[in-house]
Amino acid sequence: MEIDIRTFALLHLIVQFLIILTVIMGVYLFKKGKIRNHCKIMPAALVVQILTIIFIMTPSMSRYVEGIIPNLLFNIEMWLHHIVGLVVILLGGYIYLGFRKKIKFVVNRTKLMKSTFWMWILTFLIGLHLYLMLWLGTWPL
Repeated sequence: MEIDIRTFALLHLIVQFLIILTVIMGVYLFKKGKIRNHCKIMPAALVVQILTIIFIMTPSMSRYVEGIIPNLLFNIEMWLHHIVGLVVILLGGYIYLGFRKKIKFVVNRTKLMKSTFWMWILTFLIGLHLYLMLWLGTWPL
């Protein structure tokens, strides 16, 4: 039995919402001085993010975009979502390795973490917009 791509997309949206809530909780813990808990939650959120991209987002989007007529605005938004999301993944890995003393930070850690957080939120919002446009049928294709 094959799962419908809309089901994949909805599943991914739910997981992404839970990841964003987890990231916000991580920021809250950091602000409350619970650094150890913050440092457990954030890498876990990053790993779950990577797994959902591989096993949920990629299959659902690759099957969907095969059948669409290219649209410049759609392509720009999709590429922006992909690029900013990839930057978030790379920065998250960089931050993790920096705190594990595997590499040396070459920028201000706090500013880097804040920038990564806001890019993660932006990527989520762009993804949410893409989901609403694609699956609710209001995208101008």
